[in-house]
Amino acid sequence: MAWTRRCPSAPTDAERTRAETEPPPPEERATRQGLVRLLPRRQGNGGKRIPPDLGDTGVPWENHADGAGPAFGAGAVRIEPADDAMFQEHDAWCYDPPYDFYDSDGLPVKNPERFFAARDDDGTLVGFYFFELHDDALFYGFGLRPDLTGRGLGERFVLAGLEFARPIYGRRRVTLHVAAFNERVIRLYQRLGFTETGRHTETFDGYGAVEFIDMEKPAEHRRRPAGQRSVTVTWRRLDEPDFALLRGWLEQPHVARWWNHETTSEAVHRDFGPAARGEEPSEDFLALLDDRPVGLVQRCRLADYPEYRDDLAPIVDVPAGAMSIDYLIGEPAQTGHGLGTRMIASMVARTWSDHPEATCVVVPVVAANRVSWRALEKAGLRRVGQGPITPDNPADDPLHYVYRVDRPSTS
Repeated sequence: MAWTRRCPSAPTDAERTRAETEPPPPEERATRQGLVRLLPRRQGNGGKRIPPDLGDTGVPWENHADGAGPAFGAGAVRIEPADDAMFQEHDAWCYDPPYDFYDSDGLPVKNPERFFAARDDDGTLVGFYFFELHDDALFYGFGLRPDLTGRGLGERFVLAGLEFARPIYGRRRVTLHVAAFNERVIRLYQRLGFTETGRHTETFDGYGAVEFIDMEKPAEHRRRPAGQRSVTVTWRRLDEPDFALLRGWLEQPHVARWWNHETTSEAVHRDFGPAARGEEPSEDFLALLDDRPVGLVQRCRLADYPEYRDDLAPIVDVPAGAMSIDYLIGEPAQTGHGLGTRMIASMVARTWSDHPEATCVVVPVVAANRVSWRALEKAGLRRVGQGPITPDNPADDPLHYVYRVDRPSTS
């Protein structure tokens, strides 16, 4: 269906120029999204996302109970990264008053990589989703096409977005904001388990002061016997949909101190994209607790990275078949509980089965990072040498300790 813009809020040339050259003020940023106004929480995560494999049916939902059925093909919504075509089509959406408050202003969207298009089986755009990670919470927004509102589709649409986000961001609490006058959507959120946590007011051109309700849905946890705590670390390969999560981890102070990695979306794609696509031999894994990502381990054969191997060679023996790992705990709340040791031990054990040719695991760590090398020791690695290696953070002394663990004997 072709859409023609009829909303009266098209920007002037001056407004477009300003939007492209200057950071927009908070009130302007807050007018750029759809059904749920997304307030100016723009720091942190980004990165192009490609959705996980949703199988042959996408994220399923049932047809509308009135028998007419929604414009969603055979009952599935497909969620994919937003593109320019989606934003152009969204700019033409116009809601009836009082919901015209949610009309797009046509200005360029900030952080477009955080948006996803929702399409039916025929490829018709039915709505969009927005996800942004903030510490231990996922900020969630969505927009349903205007002609589909008021038909009882909102609940399934919201649940489809949450189902899509779960394998990417894990089981964490979900937060959102909604205009206080939007009683229809507030009731929907309440049915889905969201509760009010506060209120605030923002001022918008053309609308004046608008009161918002802050709402939150607690994290979903798999049930386990009372008092039992998950200690098993499981793994999956890092994929491009995880880059926003990884970017947020790299920005955490406890990670940035030692990794000192660029945190722009471009830098994360540049440095982690090739391995995720299988274009280089290193391997990046997410560490999971109860299916929730909590950390990262990188693994490589030292022979595949001669410069890295040559840094180690003056300090320690680097035998054929030697491998190395690097690691981080992304979730601040998970630090200080022995998770690093469990991650290291688990990945070392996995290495012997994943790589039958591996003879040992050799890990250099800057001497100043006592927490890191103590985790190596607790995981069974022994210090085999020390010497200067250029540190990831120029603020650190070059002195590194080198740890090693050999493949267990089969005799």
